[in-house]
Amino acid sequence: MPHLTLETGRRSITGHPLNDLSARLGLANLPYGLAKIRYVQEQLGIEPDARFEATPDFSVTRNRSRWKAGFAYGGILRWAGDLVILDLKPNACGMLVGAYDCDTIYDVSNRIKQGLPEALELSHGVARWDFDFSNHFFQIYRCRDSRVTGLNRYDCVFVLHGSGKEFRHRLYYDHPDFTFARQVQVRETPWGPLRCLTGQAAVDYQAGFMEVEAFSKERREAFARTAFGNFRVIANTTHQGLVEPGKMLLGAVNANQGEPVPFTLREELPAFLLTSERGRVALPHGGGYVLTREGDSVHVNGEHDDHRVVTVGSGADREIVEDIRSEPFGYRGGETLEKALTVPHVVVAAELHPVWRIQRKGLRVISPAQT
Repeated sequence: MPHLTLETGRRSITGHPLNDLSARLGLANLPYGLAKIRYVQEQLGIEPDARFEATPDFSVTRNRSRWKAGFAYGGILRWAGDLVILDLKPNACGMLVGAYDCDTIYDVSNRIKQGLPEALELSHGVARWDFDFSNHFFQIYRCRDSRVTGLNRYDCVFVLHGSGKEFRHRLYYDHPDFTFARQVQVRETPWGPLRCLTGQAAVDYQAGFMEVEAFSKERREAFARTAFGNFRVIANTTHQGLVEPGKMLLGAVNANQGEPVPFTLREELPAFLLTSERGRVALPHGGGYVLTREGDSVHVNGEHDDHRVVTVGSGADREIVEDIRSEPFGYRGGETLEKALTVPHVVVAAELHPVWRIQRKGLRVISPAQT
């Protein structure tokens, strides 16, 4: 049937992706995941409608199992029905932006040099420091320009990026203690299996995610208080997670009109707060992954997960992408911001320039990029 083809999956991708190798690989992989979801929706008697809105940071996902399942990163995936797609692996990752009194920086510095706590007891459980691991970070900026209420030029600002990793046993199907292990359904499709929950298990999982998201937000604010004491919350947004039934954020924020959304690039580059001047809009949270291998042509051979082969290049120079996690990569720079500003109604609400990187036992001066 037409809605069960890969071509329908391809046509279900909209938005504003870039046109580099990482984005092209993501666009080659994503139709498989969308086709799987539509197939399972059909099996369950749900109108097949899975669709993806790509944001300007759209790229490959470096999570091996998510990639193999046929997905990418940088956008919003939507579908109908009481159905949770476990292969998407929501984790409640997000960013906190806070403004603090610049006159207190000496006290802040002393607290950090004495060592921030490894763990904190919160209302939802114990939170453990991990803001200098993987792509998580805790960084201090100085505001250059702002149209955000409560944030002025020259204000001192921090951005803290992290998730609720302490509760991954409630979210990740491949965790050894996964809460819903007995309810997992592995639905076979022509393109490979789709791991999901349905019915009451899907409802319970969604409720559990909302609790983990609340913990993740509380966690970011609690660790920020250990460094800064009092501060003003400018934004505390989720960019990765099942924020509503049938609505998965994959490195994106579905922002309300006027809502400031943090957008960060490499540590030496300015960060920004983006916003919509009219209506809701899907905004990127960062630059997205850039792949550093040679080649620009992307080819996919085979349809099933177990046999699908992705190659880059042409003719004798064609190379197989064997392990997405092992691909040499970096992070995009200003090109993602430029693309974001071509999206209707999206504007820069504040520009933040990097000063220090916070580590649990010290501050590291950031050498800003030469412009």
